[in-house]
Amino acid sequence: MATLQFETKVKVIRSDNGVELNMSSFFYSKGITHETTCVETPEQNKIAERKHQYLLNITKSLLFQTKLSNQFWS
Repeated sequence: MATLQFETKVKVIRSDNGVELNMSSFFYSKGITHETTCVETPEQNKIAERKHQYLLNITKSLLFQTKLSNQFWS
């Protein structure tokens, strides 16, 4: 999908050793390098952590501004 949508080839995928990306034969067949980070070290994935924090901040701001009930905060 990334190749079709962005007209570029995926070269490297980095994950945190999660079982959901245990597809080494697929990655090898597509020429993709699979890099893994150390377990429980979010500082090794700075960009994703910053984006995740940004999304949480925006969500909290929107919920606060709309004065929604606390049941929607989780």
